[in-house]
Amino acid sequence: MGRTIFLAFSYTAIMVISVIGSTAFAADGLVLRKGQSTYGAGPHMQWFFDKNGRHTVYSVQKTPVAQWSENTVDIPNLGYHRHPVWFRFDIRNQGVNTEWSLVLDYPLIRDLDIFLLLGDQVVDIFQLGERFEFSARPVQHRNFIVPLTVGVGEVVSVYIRVNGPYAVQMPVTVMDATALLEHEVHGVLAHGLFFGFVLVMGFYNLFLFLSTRETTYLYYVMFTFLMGLFQFVQQGFAFQLLWPREVWWQNKATGVLLHACLISSFLFVNSFLEMRDKLAW
Repeated sequence: MGRTIFLAFSYTAIMVISVIGSTAFAADGLVLRKGQSTYGAGPHMQWFFDKNGRHTVYSVQKTPVAQWSENTVDIPNLGYHRHPVWFRFDIRNQGVNTEWSLVLDYPLIRDLDIFLLLGDQVVDIFQLGERFEFSARPVQHRNFIVPLTVGVGEVVSVYIRVNGPYAVQMPVTVMDATALLEHEVHGVLAHGLFFGFVLVMGFYNLFLFLSTRETTYLYYVMFTFLMGLFQFVQQGFAFQLLWPREVWWQNKATGVLLHACLISSFLFVNSFLEMRDKLAW
């Protein structure tokens, strides 16, 4: 009798733990409330390494909860990985607004797939990243933005798959239309000031070179413009404005420009310090 009771208790405990484990993901989701327009998704995320690269959105849902890692920072940064990484989080709407935008503020992703689910049903799929021309994006923006509809009282599950040669970062924000517009205005202003300063410095030193014919100024101009273009690529503006159809070049531009910056900086320092004469080159 005692053995039977013990087995029954053990079986019940296992079932309870299984149910809790299977619903733990849904319980700690992002909650949309009335009066708030911006939400960081980072603290609500889990991530999973797809070491074989074979998982689909359907199979990854069935992955045991224990294999998912809880994110503990505002912006997940997992470094460099050769295999795909999955992220997931729930969005629960307890407010009144149903139209939102999911913003991934990191332009350097080669393979990016975003899946929106209601229950177990996939309702939207967005295939993004630098493997596609810029015009293929649902929102023509340097960052990755997808429309998000969450009905009042609904729970939408978001699954994100990333893969590529860059560091895996996931600065995801959920915003309404007003917050997105304000964010864009501030961002464009800040970037405009930075790139404007780069252009002023570059052209000023170009004028000095034309006036003095000192090669030191020329090397500094090269470094300034190359570094500015490198940052233009890093922030996603180059793909949007300069070569929106050149997928091959977009995937190579970061490496090429980084090496060009290093070479031009070496030439500038060498000329400025007159290292050639000191080392008898």
